[in-house]
Amino acid sequence: MIQSTWNLAGGLLKKAHEKDLLLKDKRVISWCPRCETALAAAEIDYEDKIDPSIYVKFPSTEPILDKKK
Repeated sequence: MIQSTWNLAGGLLKKAHEKDLLLKDKRVISWCPRCETALAAAEIDYEDKIDPSIYVKFPSTEPILDKKK
C-alpha cells in the first residue's frame, strides 16, 4: 500500500513537471484538497492538534533556492 502511494505521488509530480505546473519559490501555498484551489490567509483557521507527518527528500540537480531574485 505504501509503495503504491509513493508510485502514485511520484507519477503525479512527474506529470505536473512535464506540464510545467510546478513553481520554484520561497513560500508555501496552502491548498484546499476538496476544491483544488489556493487558500487566502484569511480562510485558514489554525489550531493545535497532534497529526502524523512525513518528510520527503528528493535529489536535485540544481539549487532549489536561488540567492539572487
